Amino acid sequence: MYTDALGGDVLCPASSIEIDRVDRSGWYAILDGFDDANIFQTWDYGRIAHAGRELSHLVVRRDGRPVAAVQVLLRRVPGIGGLALVMWGPMWHPRGQGPDHAALMTALHALKAEYTDRRGLMLRLLPHVSQADGEAVTAALASLGMRFREEKAPTAPSSPT
Repeated sequence: MYTDALGGDVLCPASSIEIDRVDRSGWYAILDGFDDANIFQTWDYGRIAHAGRELSHLVVRRDGRPVAAVQVLLRRVPGIGGLALVMWGPMWHPRGQGPDHAALMTALHALKAEYTDRRGLMLRLLPHVSQADGEAVTAALASLGMRFREEKAPTAPSSPT
């Protein structure tokens, strides 16, 4: 474990973590770089489907390129801090490169450090877990003291027929 320039812990010294340093158009450019990008991670879905929540964005970069990214929906709750909700994230399959397990671990550590430890929020992850990635995601979550419950995972919106 290493510390990046922002004071965040990362698993690889060549990684950097950016939090809330991207605007809407920049976020869509980042989404375009992931094979596992999905509607739940789009800026507009977060704004429309979760009106009243703040959006926060975390990007893990290696050699300047995004290798993991996640949109977090924030809701403050007086007296208990609030909730940081991740739906079908983080994204960790850079386009054309396949899954990046180190990037996934770095993103999960950064999520916990930023939203739970620093901001005092309850972190709830509803990751999109493919059959091929199931064991890796389950192990990554377990290493942070989390557990994966398949029945709580969101389903993709149906497309019109």
